[in-house]
Amino acid sequence: MSLRETLIVILVAAIGLAGTAWFLATHERVTESTWTGFQGEARRNPWLAAQHFLNRVATPAEELRSLPELRRLPPNATLIVPQAHQTISAGLLEALVSWVREGGYLIVEAEHPKQSDPLLEAFSVQRSAVNPSDRVRMIEGKNDGHAYQIKLPNAAAPAALNLKRTVSLQSSDAWFRSETGNGSSLLALRFGDGVVTAVSDLDFLTNGAIGTLDHARFLWDLVRLSEFAKSVEQADVPGTKTVESGQTVLFFNRPDKLSLPDWLRKNAWAPLVGGAIALVLWLWRVIPRFGPIAPDAARARRSLLDHLRASGRFLWSNGHATRLLESSREACLREVGRSLPYFRSATPQARLSHLVQVLGIKEEHARYLVQPQRGGSMLQFLHTVRAYQRIYSRLTARQPRPSARPD
Repeated sequence: MSLRETLIVILVAAIGLAGTAWFLATHERVTESTWTGFQGEARRNPWLAAQHFLNRVATPAEELRSLPELRRLPPNATLIVPQAHQTISAGLLEALVSWVREGGYLIVEAEHPKQSDPLLEAFSVQRSAVNPSDRVRMIEGKNDGHAYQIKLPNAAAPAALNLKRTVSLQSSDAWFRSETGNGSSLLALRFGDGVVTAVSDLDFLTNGAIGTLDHARFLWDLVRLSEFAKSVEQADVPGTKTVESGQTVLFFNRPDKLSLPDWLRKNAWAPLVGGAIALVLWLWRVIPRFGPIAPDAARARRSLLDHLRASGRFLWSNGHATRLLESSREACLREVGRSLPYFRSATPQARLSHLVQVLGIKEEHARYLVQPQRGGSMLQFLHTVRAYQRIYSRLTARQPRPSARPD
């Protein structure tokens, strides 16, 4: 390597080192957080954060994932049921009502007024829609302007909640109700030995909202409301005493949506049974039976006379009667030429008289053979053809029979 090439390599390396040193001196590696949504169990279970919070404050919280689990609820437990109550069957609804009557605590999120809600209707809770113009902002400048203040009887201070005010709840048997704007967004009623609390919205308890405003504290007060109501009922006097509770809180996670097979089984079982019977009968008719193979039917072979009749009908129906008469006349003339050789050389008048004398036919019939005929009516056509047949049979009868061969 020459001196010049060595200097060029050194210069390029020095420029690269200087650039690297400048980049490291003027740039810094930092970590930037990006919201990617909930992962794992938090994505599947929207009440996971609420469960962890209750477990930390010494209140066992679990998750129910199927409808049959609602039949095996522990006594004196707290059950939180979100929307989609249509999946709860009549038998399961009776089991829930009996469970509440025996001392259970039910927290229910109300359905939209335009949708049926059999769960709240079982406890005589009515719903009505809230006019958007009547949704009052109870706390200004906080969160997004939709926060409301609710103070439960067992709470020390009001809680600020971010509620969706679309449903107003009414009940004549309500033990407690909270007025937020135009209507009640929460009401509690005693039912037998248990308590039912209806809430217009439970989204503030989900993973993304429970950490804002006073949602967590309100959940803690809400699950203890049953014990407070029972203690007040036992004391028969109003009070604000807080009763600690160690009862289990059960979250019914995302009830299954109403399926088409379930609806058909409940409301259209008769047409389904009839259709199934009709399908079985149709299959019984069309499915081939097992057994000996039946022989194929022999093919019917038509005689030559059948084909001639069919050809004649076709020509007659298409206006070719004259063609049929001319063909019959030519056949008779050929036979006459073989039987009477001198017939061809005779004049037309001589032919006519000769046919009358030799064959013994009428002059009219002989004229049919001597002169060409045209197809007219059906009766005339048949009369002419019959005359040709008579002439042909007379000529055949005049031919000598072949002698028998000697033995």
